[in-house]
Amino acid sequence: ITVLPPGSRIFGVDADAYVDSATPTSNFGTRTTLRVRNPGELGDWHTSYLRFSVTDLVNEVVEARLRLYVVDPGNNGGNVYTVVDNTWTETGVTWDNAPPVDALLANAGPAPLGTWVELTLPPETFAAGNGSYTLALRSDSPTDGTTFYSSREGESANAPQLIIRSATPVQPPTGSFVGTPTSGVAPLAVAFTDTSTESPSAWTWDFGDGATSTQQHPAHTYTTAG
Repeated sequence: ITVLPPGSRIFGVDADAYVDSATPTSNFGTRTTLRVRNPGELGDWHTSYLRFSVTDLVNEVVEARLRLYVVDPGNNGGNVYTVVDNTWTETGVTWDNAPPVDALLANAGPAPLGTWVELTLPPETFAAGNGSYTLALRSDSPTDGTTFYSSREGESANAPQLIIRSATPVQPPTGSFVGTPTSGVAPLAVAFTDTSTESPSAWTWDFGDGATSTQQHPAHTYTTAG
């Protein structure tokens, strides 16, 4: 059970694929895994691409996380980069035509088998608001090993996710109160109850006869008629 704070939305991945330096013209967009590998000078490299469509954002983004499910563990699950070019296609991207990576966003750290790796992304990554965003996963060190994540073609419950939390606008309090009793012979003791909405945190009462209070639910005695 994943409970998210107010203002959060989960976006499923629209397209994902990995590319392989050993077969630079081959496409792996329909595979059930996304792969990250850095063998150093020997062997083949694997880099993965993910594209998300972000919609219905109204307020400023204050938190963003990429979630990936590990199906083959690695010492380090790789680094996440922004990718400016969104024109690649899931069934067309290859090592030779893959778009270049841009800014480094986060490092996955250890990627144990059967766990969700969560990478915290800078909120300003999504400063442009609604639209398509591409992220790339690659390893920058041969000591990272190889990590496989579930792709969107794998089990649906384990597909990549992007979680974005927007700022929740603060609503000002609306003042409201009741008093009991509202009439009687002086001296008249009246109990006031605050019924304001939007959770006010401070109160200033003016009882109309020169007396004031800062309590939430004050009581006041009127000593003269009027």
